[in-house]
Amino acid sequence: MTTLSLRAMAAALVRASPVVWLSPAFAHAVGGELRFFLDDIFPRHARQANLQVGTAMIRRSIAKSAAALAFVFAATAADAHPQLEKAAPAVGSTVASPAEIRLKFSEGVEPRFSSIALSSESGAAAPLGALSLDPADDSVLIAKVVNALAPGVYAVTWHAVSVDAHKTQGSFDFTVKP
Repeated sequence: MTTLSLRAMAAALVRASPVVWLSPAFAHAVGGELRFFLDDIFPRHARQANLQVGTAMIRRSIAKSAAALAFVFAATAADAHPQLEKAAPAVGSTVASPAEIRLKFSEGVEPRFSSIALSSESGAAAPLGALSLDPADDSVLIAKVVNALAPGVYAVTWHAVSVDAHKTQGSFDFTVKP
């Protein structure tokens, strides 16, 4: 085989599949001609420049990915729904008949779009007054208990809408002691 035919064969293989000319079997088949062929088609300084550009592209890609992840995690923390942090009467507690139900959330809530319902273990609704906010803390929702509660287990079901319009809901039980 002549040098010309080796170059023609190598050029055809490079056009057909860029991966083939990188394989050790191909390099062995064409011998030393591969190096000269690559120097003719892709000068050594151009290959080195491409390697540097490729490395820079990888670094930029990693930096962009890290920045995107930072934004995702920051948005997750800022985009949270209001979470119930504390309740009075406390979740699962045994108390005397409470005068009010106070729910403390992780962020400010809108009483016009929120609700608290109280029911006995038989499912009968216990009347509550209108919802209001603690004047000192807009994350505390208050509902006055209209009548004294008889001894037994009661369920508090709540639905809260935060000041940034995120919704959450839940329920818990407490017991009124005799």
